Amino acid sequence: MPNKISTDDIGTPAYYEMLRQEADFWERRARGEVDMSLAATRDPELAAVVAGDLLAHTLDLAVARGKHILELACASGDLAIQLARRGCRVDGVDISWGLVREGMRQIATRHQAEHWPGAVNLFVGDLNRLGLAANTYDVVLAIAAFHHVLDLPSLMAQIEKSLKPGGALICLDHMEPSLAGRLLRYFFLFILPTEVPYWRKPLHIFNRLMARVYKYLLPNRQAPAAFVLPPRSPFEDITGSEAIDLIRQHFVVESYQTPQAFANVVAGHLRLGSREREIKLARRLRKLDDWLVQHIGVRGETYVLSAHKAQPS
Repeated sequence: MPNKISTDDIGTPAYYEMLRQEADFWERRARGEVDMSLAATRDPELAAVVAGDLLAHTLDLAVARGKHILELACASGDLAIQLARRGCRVDGVDISWGLVREGMRQIATRHQAEHWPGAVNLFVGDLNRLGLAANTYDVVLAIAAFHHVLDLPSLMAQIEKSLKPGGALICLDHMEPSLAGRLLRYFFLFILPTEVPYWRKPLHIFNRLMARVYKYLLPNRQAPAAFVLPPRSPFEDITGSEAIDLIRQHFVVESYQTPQAFANVVAGHLRLGSREREIKLARRLRKLDDWLVQHIGVRGETYVLSAHKAQPS
């Protein structure tokens, strides 16, 4: 498998192998076999402290714009179920057949027991080569989806086609951190108790820096074991802020915010001996993070964006 892949590789055996590995990664993460050291993967309450309000706001934006919703990268459909409980008809697409199959099994059981006013249908699809019907959806919802997409221009064109005139694109995603955000992240990871003991932190930071040197500057060289980054999905961060530029080309942007400079990452690494103390400190870090973004102008690595398809003239 090549270290770098481009849109020219789509359709090749190497590309399909990456898709298989992508699906396998998220299926293993769903089973708890992959530790990504993120708040969202460690503890639901910790995740709610650092990002729960952003997720709730994003779902509110989607519900307010219409009842027929397409969710990109839906996994097993947990968010789609939340939307169905609020009366939405949700189609969800994901690359993993295993997650889609498990999601549809849970949806059938829970819908029968809970009697939602809405409905959910999940299907398998590759976001790089998605074919969507024209003028179908009121809303396309993309939560942590775009940074896994190699061919963003193709996907944006499909989203634009699939939305009804005036239909909304609602996004919650992340991009590459700003320099200030990265420095703040490493500062707090260094001074706060984490899974890495204090005596090992200088070496740990050096190893992480060297891992990035091998990954981005020396991609064709075999990195020593100490210079290998933790497990990530093959398409993780394959794109970043360029998604925002493409959205502006295809849609009319209504609102755009960039919260979370460091707290979302740091919170997942905290090890304070008790869950309560970790949640309390994560809440304080989030408040500091918000203040730095709002008053100092530090750009966060998360973006919350609402846009709509222009009405025909």
